Amino acid sequence: MEIKIFRLNKVLRELNISLDRAVEFLAKKGVKIEARPTAKITEKEYSILKEEFKPTQEKSTGVKIVGKIDLDSIPKSKKKPISNVKVDELIEPIINNYKTLLATRIVTNARTVGYVRPEYSFFNNFQIIQIDKVNVKEFFPNGGSVIVPYNFHSDIEDVFDENELFRIEYEETNSYDETKDSSPKYQSSGRGTSSISKLPLIINQDLNKVIEEGVISLPYKNHSFVFIKDNDKIFGPLAISSNFTEEDLYEDIDEDDDKLYEYKVQSLLTKNLGLSEDYQDVIHEFDTVDLKEYIVNKYYFNRSQRKEDSYITNIKHLLKEVKPVNLILNESNEKIIKIIEASFPEKEDESKLLKGGFNEINKLRYQKFLKIKAGSEKVFDFIKLNILPSYLQTDLGKEYVDSYINRNKEGVIQDKIEELKKEAEIKAKKDLEEIQSSIDSLKEEEKDLIISVDNNKEEKKKLEFDLQKLSNEKESIIESSKELASIEKSIIDKKQELKIVETFETLKNTIEENKSELDTSYNSIIELGNKKNTLEKQITELQKDLVKESKEDIEKKSGK
Repeated sequence: MEIKIFRLNKVLRELNISLDRAVEFLAKKGVKIEARPTAKITEKEYSILKEEFKPTQEKSTGVKIVGKIDLDSIPKSKKKPISNVKVDELIEPIINNYKTLLATRIVTNARTVGYVRPEYSFFNNFQIIQIDKVNVKEFFPNGGSVIVPYNFHSDIEDVFDENELFRIEYEETNSYDETKDSSPKYQSSGRGTSSISKLPLIINQDLNKVIEEGVISLPYKNHSFVFIKDNDKIFGPLAISSNFTEEDLYEDIDEDDDKLYEYKVQSLLTKNLGLSEDYQDVIHEFDTVDLKEYIVNKYYFNRSQRKEDSYITNIKHLLKEVKPVNLILNESNEKIIKIIEASFPEKEDESKLLKGGFNEINKLRYQKFLKIKAGSEKVFDFIKLNILPSYLQTDLGKEYVDSYINRNKEGVIQDKIEELKKEAEIKAKKDLEEIQSSIDSLKEEEKDLIISVDNNKEEKKKLEFDLQKLSNEKESIIESSKELASIEKSIIDKKQELKIVETFETLKNTIEENKSELDTSYNSIIELGNKKNTLEKQITELQKDLVKESKEDIEKKSGK
């Protein structure tokens, strides 16, 4: 049966999804593929992707898919709450299909086992649906929570604040009992922290002030990334690291104020975000409206005040799918000068700038470099090797060249002759080196061929020896088969003899049993004969007595 193969990049275009999204989804289904657009997948793997992402397809859950799930048809924060929607096939499969939540911890004194409260459910790797308090027990029986059976204190309680949202993957438990209210149906996946992660916060700050001071304050600890909202723009991600220990809070904070943790802004670890190293000190600028599907808001009360935190659901997916409106370079002048001067080409054909090989970040660096150090020797060399040749191709440049040649005809001709001689010498030397290289290569191939032939001869001898050995073993097996057949025939004959003996034994036993019965019958007949004789004697005696009595009676009667 012919197996159909599909090229991955064609499937990605057909289903309108990214490479990372396809690889991640198949991995969750237990299928591993190469993360390359040119990779090939089987028909089965294609069917899995098509079932999940095919446009305009009506899925079995009743949710209409058109590229991405239409959020207007699904309850979400600031939209129609789930409590007003009938709990049916439409909602529950969406909530429990992706098995990933945004949750908050439930306060407990336990150190090992604890619980988290589901707040939102992912229905793909970045979009979410809100789970209201009314229906949470319908989706997460019993108790409306997810149990964390291992390391709750170290993985959850020590890491996340009571009101802080975090991402957690979950799975079904093995001990769920629907008759018990305290029996949870779901638990966190795995035993480590790989299935639990922080969400980057969105903080209202002045971006220029944060860049200038290099620090930012957040209401929660242990964060690695943050986004800044400044007017109607969102900037980020900014990589951050804790500038103080947990105990080093601001000492002048009043009891009524919130605790703040200070972080230091640093370069991004671009590899973890799917970015090139050039983006280490780059801040992306986005329109807030472009990130609406990546933003989740958490509302809560703290000291009787209504609070709101905003988070980004998936940084890596956002950076891959959403185009920024601007890029801001946050590098020092010294670093920019060092990078740009090191990148100037030595030869014209090495110029990346004229070939359009520079990315957006290097273009920003060049713009800033020209303002900082426009008169450097490196810049003049670059103009001579790259800009001047382009100028000489213009009409004005050609006119200048013609005028120069007319004024310096003899010198130009002699220079051209010398140039052609040098080019010929260089070409001849290069051709000779290539010929010698080809000869050396052929000699090496000849040696390899001789070695290969010798190896083949040895291999042939070995194969012939093995073949003869197998032939001998075959003859031996044939002889053994004949002996085995003879033995089997003898066994069959012996079995037949044994059956005959057993038959005689059976007959003998039957005869003996019949003989015993005959002897018994004979003895009974003899005994009956004896009884008959005895009875006959008794009858004779009785007859004699009767006769005697009869005579006496007659004589008595006669005597009268």
